[in-house]
Amino acid sequence: MNLILRDVRRLALLGLLLLGLCGANGAQAQTITLSDRYVSTTYGHWGSTALYVLSYYGDIITSAPSGTSQIDVGDWLTPKSNMSSFQARATSSTCNNGQPVNTWLPLSTSSYWYLSANAGSPVNLTCTVYIQISAVANPTVILGSAIISLNAYH
Repeated sequence: MNLILRDVRRLALLGLLLLGLCGANGAQAQTITLSDRYVSTTYGHWGSTALYVLSYYGDIITSAPSGTSQIDVGDWLTPKSNMSSFQARATSSTCNNGQPVNTWLPLSTSSYWYLSANAGSPVNLTCTVYIQISAVANPTVILGSAIISLNAYH
């Protein structure tokens, strides 16, 4: 009987330890991952657009190096859940397209920044945007930031 009671106590302690490691509801802590990125795109006859998106489903999307397609280059949130609890803003930008500067934008919708080189004479355009992410509940704590450089060549 003492052996069974001892094993029950060990299992109970193990359960409490696991509960403490995983949280009361077993949820994982979320991680924001942003890194500096250079997005460059070239496209022929119709111009080109360099694009950077923080998507509402937790992905980072950029324009492909050539053509008009977009590619998933990683996740800004891991695990991808409760994206509406976060917001993004550009603290400064030399880009003239995309989201407003110094305005928190809820990540329940995608936030994007882009630069277009329109058809016509060859042109090589660049701009830089400084992006931050915080929790909606606590915007003074910056959870992630990055410098995004966009280059569009036509």
